[in-house]
Amino acid sequence: MHMNDTIPAGMQTKHLPETESDTMPEIVREGNTLFIPMFVREVQREEATSFRFFRVPVRYTGQDTSDFDKCVRQSYKEVREFFYGSAEAQADMEFDHTKTAHILAVKNAIRKPGQSDPPEGIARWNDVKKDFWDLVDEACAVVHKTREDLPSYFNSKMMMDFAKDNGMSAADIASYTLRFVLANVDAQSNGRNWSEFFIND
Repeated sequence: MHMNDTIPAGMQTKHLPETESDTMPEIVREGNTLFIPMFVREVQREEATSFRFFRVPVRYTGQDTSDFDKCVRQSYKEVREFFYGSAEAQADMEFDHTKTAHILAVKNAIRKPGQSDPPEGIARWNDVKKDFWDLVDEACAVVHKTREDLPSYFNSKMMMDFAKDNGMSAADIASYTLRFVLANVDAQSNGRNWSEFFIND
């Protein structure tokens, strides 16, 4: 049995029903439906260990249930649809600006047969994110600080206040303000948002 103890970064699961079992779950066939346990995590209880997972229903069309990964790939469309969530869930994610990250995380975790590379949007976002943190490091270095001197989360105003408090010139503050605005625009043009710069992938 395949077990993945982590839910991919960016994947939103609050709208998805979870199942818990005292035994390691397996793929189960009930009539013309397969139930595939996905993202199985061990949960330590006082009395014993149990397993939490998503029980994903897909149509049985002759998938190889003896090979977990192969079965998931053979069922990838329906597995993805389950994790994409309902229209209501997607609207909620759209409102929270988490939909793009969620969809890319699902596509990366549940790949098509023959697909070995991550979706293009993930690599593009990783480049945008790296550029952002390079900019943070550059701005910090101007006032002889490092990102470790910043709080674990900050918005652009907090960072500019930090720059002012640490003696950055008005000209540099104006320049970095513009560059951080452009970094945020770059994130938005990729369907992402500022808070996602702080999510560890």
